[in-house]
Amino acid sequence: MHTFDPKQIIMELDVWHYFKVPIKIDKTITKEMKFDPSYYFVTSGEAVEKITFMLIDIEEKTGLLLDLMAKSVMGPLHLKKAEAIKRIKSEKGLPKSLNDLMTYYQYMVDSKKVAKMLLILLKKFRGKNCFLETEWDSHRLLCIAKNPRLKEDVDE
Repeated sequence: MHTFDPKQIIMELDVWHYFKVPIKIDKTITKEMKFDPSYYFVTSGEAVEKITFMLIDIEEKTGLLLDLMAKSVMGPLHLKKAEAIKRIKSEKGLPKSLNDLMTYYQYMVDSKKVAKMLLILLKKFRGKNCFLETEWDSHRLLCIAKNPRLKEDVDE
C-alpha cells in the first residue's frame, strides 16, 4: 500500500514585486498590443504554464508593436521593413513622434526579461513537484507545489 505525504510548499506571489505597472500610452496602441502582467494570474492554474504563455504573448504583442512602429519609420525615411525594425531596436535616428511607442516597447522588452527570470524562479520553487498551482486566498496570490494524489492499492 502506498501512502502520500502531503508536504505542500506554499509561497505568496506578488506580481507587482517583479513587474512594473503598465505605462499609460496614447490610443495608437491597440487592445492586442497591451500587456498587463496581472491579467495572467486572474484565475487559478499552473504558475509555470501561466508564465510560459505570458512569454509567448509578450513576443506576439512586441511583434505587433514593432510592425506599427516600422510603418511609421518606413515612409518618412524610405526604408524597408527589416531596416526600419533594425533602426527601432538600435533606437537610433528615430522620429520624436515615436517616443511614446519606444517607451512602451522598452517596457515590453523589460517585461520579457522579468518573465524569463520569474519562470526560472518558479521552476526552482516547484522543484520535483508536478505542479505549481496558483490560488487566490484573502486577496493574496499563492503558489502551491503539488503532486497528483496517489490512489491506494485496493485488495481484490
